[in-house]
Amino acid sequence: MMRFSAIILAAGSGERSGLPYNKIRHEVNGKPVIDYVFEAFKNHAACGEIILVVRDSDEKWLASRYEAFDVLITTGGASRAQSVRNGLIHASHPAVLIHDGARPYIPANLIDTILENLKTHEAVTPAVAIHDTLKRVNNGMITAHVDRTDVVWLQTPQGFSRPILTRIHENRPADDKSTCDVTLYEKMTGKKARVVAGDERNLKLTTRSDLRLLELIL
Repeated sequence: MMRFSAIILAAGSGERSGLPYNKIRHEVNGKPVIDYVFEAFKNHAACGEIILVVRDSDEKWLASRYEAFDVLITTGGASRAQSVRNGLIHASHPAVLIHDGARPYIPANLIDTILENLKTHEAVTPAVAIHDTLKRVNNGMITAHVDRTDVVWLQTPQGFSRPILTRIHENRPADDKSTCDVTLYEKMTGKKARVVAGDERNLKLTTRSDLRLLELIL
């Protein structure tokens, strides 16, 4: 199986969670969210290295927490893209998997599927179909219906060929506002990423309402 570098992004502000601390520290069933993420990659046979991209204020806490493991910790940048690049600098394996540090449920078979598809594609992302009715709204009024037939909800980990993603980030325009690496990949290469089936339990802790659901999932 293809060896990969796992880059875990944990440098965000997490303001929408309403927590007085970084949401990766929040304990779900007695364990910090970041531990679930770390263990999912540490326990995967194809994971060659783990790179944690963190906030300055969390660096010592994480370093002491994982000092028994071979993990590299680096600080993030002002944006998500800058944090990814800070992690990529240290990656050494042919493939990289970029994952949100606040998304604690990562099935091993999802990682397997991403790696299998990276054999034939440069960029792979998991996604889940949207089942709810979608509408566009302006000033509190519905303005249009959105056809959900081909609409999906992207998740992480997103997998890439490391040399290609590194080159993309090195040449990324300073004003780029891409919200994920797949979007950046498509903008910079003109190519399309491969989409594989995600998992609805692969939920990102964003707001307080997510906390109870994650307790049940985990």
